[in-house]
Amino acid sequence: MVSLTGSNGSAPQGNLVQDPDNGLIYGTTTYGGSAGYGVLFSYDITTNIYTKLLDFTGPNGTYPIGVVLVDTAIHTGVNTIDAPGGSVKVYPNPGRGVFTLQISNYEAARNVMEIYDVLGEKVYTGSVNSTTTEINISNQPAGVYFYRVFTQEGSLIGEGKIVVER
Repeated sequence: MVSLTGSNGSAPQGNLVQDPDNGLIYGTTTYGGSAGYGVLFSYDITTNIYTKLLDFTGPNGTYPIGVVLVDTAIHTGVNTIDAPGGSVKVYPNPGRGVFTLQISNYEAARNVMEIYDVLGEKVYTGSVNSTTTEINISNQPAGVYFYRVFTQEGSLIGEGKIVVER
C-alpha cells in the first residue's frame, strides 16, 4: 500500500493501466509532486514498489486525469542516429513547429519524412531532397511527435522524437 500525500503525488484520478510487457501499473495524481501539478507513477504489484516517474511542472503538463499507454516501438528512437544514409538530426528540439532536418553524408536522390502524433496518426509527409530541409508542422497542437526518414526505396535512415511547444 502506498500513501499518496504531497511530494509523491496526491488525489489520484482516472484509471490505472497495466503494461502487458512489464506488468507494471501506471497512474497519475492530479495534485502533489514537486510543483503541485501532479505526477506520473508506476507501481510494481509483485514487489509493492511505487516509483514516481515524472513531476508535472507546468511546461510539461498540469493536473493530469489518467494514463494512456502507447506502443511507441515503431516510432521512437534517439534524435540522432547513424545509419547507412548518414546521421539524421532535427532541430531546434523542442521547437514551435518549424524544424530543420539535417542529413549528413546525403547521397540518396530523394528521401521521405513522416511525422506521427502520439496516437500513431500520420500528421505530415514530405520529401527531403537535400542535406538540410525545413519541416513545418506549426499547424499541429503542442505535444510530442515521432518522425521517421526513409530512402525512396523504403529503407529507414533515421527516426526520433520532436516536441512542439507554444
